[in-house]
Amino acid sequence: MQDETFEEAAQRECREEIGISPDSVIHLAEFYPNPGRSDWAAHVFFCTSHSEAAKIEDDPSEVVHKRVFTIKDVDRMIDRGEIVDPSLLITWHTAKRRGLI
Repeated sequence: MQDETFEEAAQRECREEIGISPDSVIHLAEFYPNPGRSDWAAHVFFCTSHSEAAKIEDDPSEVVHKRVFTIKDVDRMIDRGEIVDPSLLITWHTAKRRGLI
């Protein structure tokens, strides 16, 4: 949305997509998913605590289903190649390096 910060956008997306309201978000990284071909940077955030919020489903093409995994489960899924999304991998490894996970 126009005139919102990246942090505000991250919080809004959490409410819209998975129905949580982060108490705060931590900016982990900015990266270019397709350097040299696109000027769009991706910004990834980490949330340490949240409350439940009413899920807003205003765009059926962006429906995301929340699932909960343990840290060990996610590590195993990454090791087995089951998680291949670059944004998730960058977020996960950056958060671990910073001691957030």
